[in-house]
Amino acid sequence: MSKEPKLQHITRSADVSPGEITLKEFPGRQFQFSSVSTSAADMSARILGEHNNMTRSEVAEEVDRRRLDMRNYLNKAFAGGEARLVIPKGAAQSSELIRAVILANGENINRELIDQGFGQYQVSSSFRTQKASRAHARSRTHP
Repeated sequence: MSKEPKLQHITRSADVSPGEITLKEFPGRQFQFSSVSTSAADMSARILGEHNNMTRSEVAEEVDRRRLDMRNYLNKAFAGGEARLVIPKGAAQSSELIRAVILANGENINRELIDQGFGQYQVSSSFRTQKASRAHARSRTHP
């Protein structure tokens, strides 16, 4: 039986940019939205999935519009400067780049980014690795 990572909750004042959160109490650490990709490539793929008849320039314009809308959304969501982050226990002390579920203003920001079309759901590579390891272990014990 594998141990799941313990989670730690942090509530601190936050500075926000479209791809990350920084906390004054953890200088040099960057917190990213867990399981959410906000890259231009993923945003373009989502836009083309919604409107597959757009030209490249139309897609680029839509990506720019959504990025601006995402900045505005994040500024509004974090207007109070408070955030609650769910991270693996100890990660804030030992890692510089940390994936987190981020909550602010009573909203799950990760989920909102996806729902509002600003991000794409992305299974983290560590999750895929853990899942593959479990499947491999099961296949060895059950021929």
